[in-house]
Amino acid sequence: MISKIETLRQELCTKKIDAEKHWRIMFLGRSVNGSTDIVSCLVRALQNLGHQVLNIDTGKHKEMTENPTRAQGGNGPIYVKLSKIEKAVDQFHPHIIIFGAGGLCFSEDDAKAVQDRGILSLGITLSDPDVFPTVSTYAKSFDFHTTNAMRAMDMYKEAGVDNTLYFPFAIDRGYVTQEVAHVPGLDADVICLGHATSRPERNDVMLALAERFNVKTYGRGWLLPGSEVVEGTRQLQASRQGKCHVNFAATRAGYINIKCGVFETIASGRLLCTARFDEMSNFFDYDTQIVGWDSEEELESELSRVLSDPAVYQAAVESAFERLVSEHLYEHRWLQLFKDIQASLESENCPIPEPARSVFRERLSEDLGRAKRVILSGFYGANNAGDEMILRSISKRIAAADKSTQVVIAAENPLFVELTHGLEAFRRSTHHVADSYSRNASAIVVGGGGLWHDYTFSRAGGIRSLFTGAKISIAGFSILPMIGMVRQVPFFGVGLGVGPLHDPDAKQLLKWVANHATSIQVRDQESLDALHELELKTPCSLEPDVVYAVDLGDTTPDAALRERAGGRLVVGVNVRHWQKESGQPNLVALAAALDVIAARGNVYFVGIPMQEGGSHDRDALEFVFSRMQDRSSTEIYAEMIGVHNIANVLNSFDYLIAMRLHAALIAHRLHKRVLGLSYDPKVRKHFAEISRSDFVMDISTSATQIVEKFDVLLSVQGELSAQSLADVAKMERKASSALDRVAADIARVPAVDKAFELPLSAATHEVPSAPAGGAQGFTTDKVWQRKTVRPALRFFEARGSDAMAPGGDWLSGRPQMRNFDGASASAAADAFASVDADLAGTSATDRPAMRNSAKSERNSSEGPFRNDPGASGSQLTSVGGDNPFQEPQEVDDRRYVLRLDEGVTSHVHTHVSVEGAVVTSAAAISLRLPISAPRRRDSTQAIIEVPLIMGRGHELSFQLHKHYERPRNKGYIYCLLKVDGTPVWMEDIALRRGDINLSVLIGKKQAEAGVSRLTFELVAARNCKNWSWEKAAKIKISNACIRQTDYVGASRAVASSPYSLINQRAKREYKRLGKVWAAYLPRWF
Repeated sequence: MISKIETLRQELCTKKIDAEKHWRIMFLGRSVNGSTDIVSCLVRALQNLGHQVLNIDTGKHKEMTENPTRAQGGNGPIYVKLSKIEKAVDQFHPHIIIFGAGGLCFSEDDAKAVQDRGILSLGITLSDPDVFPTVSTYAKSFDFHTTNAMRAMDMYKEAGVDNTLYFPFAIDRGYVTQEVAHVPGLDADVICLGHATSRPERNDVMLALAERFNVKTYGRGWLLPGSEVVEGTRQLQASRQGKCHVNFAATRAGYINIKCGVFETIASGRLLCTARFDEMSNFFDYDTQIVGWDSEEELESELSRVLSDPAVYQAAVESAFERLVSEHLYEHRWLQLFKDIQASLESENCPIPEPARSVFRERLSEDLGRAKRVILSGFYGANNAGDEMILRSISKRIAAADKSTQVVIAAENPLFVELTHGLEAFRRSTHHVADSYSRNASAIVVGGGGLWHDYTFSRAGGIRSLFTGAKISIAGFSILPMIGMVRQVPFFGVGLGVGPLHDPDAKQLLKWVANHATSIQVRDQESLDALHELELKTPCSLEPDVVYAVDLGDTTPDAALRERAGGRLVVGVNVRHWQKESGQPNLVALAAALDVIAARGNVYFVGIPMQEGGSHDRDALEFVFSRMQDRSSTEIYAEMIGVHNIANVLNSFDYLIAMRLHAALIAHRLHKRVLGLSYDPKVRKHFAEISRSDFVMDISTSATQIVEKFDVLLSVQGELSAQSLADVAKMERKASSALDRVAADIARVPAVDKAFELPLSAATHEVPSAPAGGAQGFTTDKVWQRKTVRPALRFFEARGSDAMAPGGDWLSGRPQMRNFDGASASAAADAFASVDADLAGTSATDRPAMRNSAKSERNSSEGPFRNDPGASGSQLTSVGGDNPFQEPQEVDDRRYVLRLDEGVTSHVHTHVSVEGAVVTSAAAISLRLPISAPRRRDSTQAIIEVPLIMGRGHELSFQLHKHYERPRNKGYIYCLLKVDGTPVWMEDIALRRGDINLSVLIGKKQAEAGVSRLTFELVAARNCKNWSWEKAAKIKISNACIRQTDYVGASRAVASSPYSLINQRAKREYKRLGKVWAAYLPRWF
């Protein structure tokens, strides 16, 4: 039988919640916690209402913000620089720009400039009342501003801020309807999703609950074992598998407020347990829909009541869920907010003055229709001006055919596309994200460019590459449309180049893919012939290159460039690398030809790089110009060439020498005379189609031939020939007509009305279980929970007076703020050093007695290693004058916090001098390798000396945070942990970003040394390319705790990351690296 909640979910999937007017909305914000972050929920809700949303994540576009006061935590101002997003604003032309919290805003000048363009600005605050003191200083810079807290409404009014509207928390429709798999190990009676860093009261509550219930905590700073930071699919799974959610209503500033997690809990069909306060009762009813509590005792009692009576529990969660889907979705919030804004614009009390108010009223009266999303997939965002012109041409035509269409780009570099073209974009090769986008797509367009060939077919994996997530070759551009095909999303091929196709398997794969297309347009006869050879059922046609159809606008020559030329003929030079392995004789010949031409005088050469990047056109132009005898009459155009300026730059030239197709094509459209150097048949084909075959030469042409042909070009006065001009005009008409046809076909495809949901993760992250035979990890079995859930804080061993002895709270098991005395580490080292020195001068038969004597001294109450006086049975006494060392009768398994600013030393071994590699505080150690290009064996270390109690095992636990994730950069830098010189844990810094719970067990035998040296290290495994490694190579060690155990084995580690190498695997990997390093001159070890 389907539960009521599942029935309501299914109804919500098909329920239409639509905006009255549909607009273009630019959303600026940062999704700190991924796809389940509030900012992500806000964006999805706008999309669900049918708006065209351009979401620009400021966390990814770090260059677009300025933080003069180093504000954080929702405070501001953090200025978004209009100059950085101006291209996107001009291309997208939004009705509204929304600032999604995080202290974001425009400066006064930028806010006025945007208002003058008829764009309404809306600032969203999500952390009131805490951030009110700073937000109130700039809230009036928005046209409208919102607050999440009713209490803050009066605060803004009192501060003279009259443009603030109430916008409470909610959850988006997609979060509610998302389907996720059940994950073993996440089931719990009680959970808390949130952070506990510097919030000891949260740990108090959850630790107390853990003694009665099956409890899990998620976030940073928790002391319960197994705690992890979750986001995206994992967060949703954790939320749905916890029966009761504890939500702490107190903010850091001490306000009681509706917090993150309230609506997520109800949306998961689970029971919310939160404080009792008036604002919450406006949304859900206490006792019948949610649980209210004012004390730990009341919370424990209420949890026992609802968990023991399934009928009561089910009635509450169903009632709350029903109210949520009918009243408290972010879709409902946006509808009400926009209604309030439009009402304010009609009111005489509107805070916006004329004429802006009238302009906003007029613009917001426009209705674009419910957004229809079309995905355009190609090699976009890779800093190739030609490919960007293809993107501009296709996307503009598709959007022009239907104003409700929003073109979304499957790109190589989505960040570049967003800011350059004002189009929403995602990484094409991230297939699980592509899958999510295809769910809401009405059509998929593949092209243009030479995407279907078998150059890299074998390297991609052959036919199986389509099913193994290949990112290159035919499969790399076919997985997205094939996912769409399963969802019955039509796909079109536009402006494609096909071939070469020599591999029989490549032909069969392409035939299978192409036969699923609605239509295919190719750019040359060779491509059409290649498709005809496959005997396709799909209609295919030959059409001109789509760049013929791009709108070049009104072009204006670069006056500064012409001035630098000083009246000389300006000759553009466009080249790319070719035959690098053989010394690029073609570019050497070109340099010689340019020398001859330059020697005649009256010529100024300007290099025009069509492909940006360290090893692309700028480098090739430098290769050419550096080989000229006199390069005083040369320059490489400094500004990046793109769709915004390519026509202006090319229009500044009198002549052009070009290798790249689109440099020549656009110059010909501007009626410029071009000498082509053909490295690919497509270049020669272009010159032929506009009757310019005489002015294209093979790439292997000699310097003499280049000079001769250039002289012929100079001898022809005026513009292109009449025939060439007519051919260019014909190509422009045909290309426009071809794009109009496919755009009309796409416009006839109906819009998809499905809720935008979370992108499902590529793989569900599972915390590896502990090895069999020992309770040595973050497992969830009852025995381990019983041992580790107990009082989990602060104090391990006290030296000296009884004033340091634990009090009643220690014995009762409640947490206390106690510190580890770091001086014990050095005292321990000194004590054992003296014992070893004494032993060195004795016979072998005397040494055991001396060691026992030393042990006796260490275990006496007067010695520096007095045992914990608060632990029953832990005092050690002599028995009959014999060996004074006795095993403790009872182990104190409580967990205590270690200070990390005492007893810590650091070592830096690098090939250059560095500063700030190791920073320590009481709560954390930050470890960095601050070098942009580390060399093998460069390392930084933090060594923690931990004193141990004789005759007892110990468990030390840490939370380690890694800041970086880019799997393709694996193998360069490792972070590792050694215990007394033995590696027990290693992980590549590039494999996973986030928190790792790390536990180290030290046996009773090792404890006889009295102290253990733990070495955290960042080390370069090999020479790293010059890049921003200093930003990636850093880790933070925090939440250090220690407890006594009965463990008797060798030192070992357990980690919560599936990418960690532990124990024997860590030793083997470290040994392997040692052999690699041994091949080079030793420097550090």
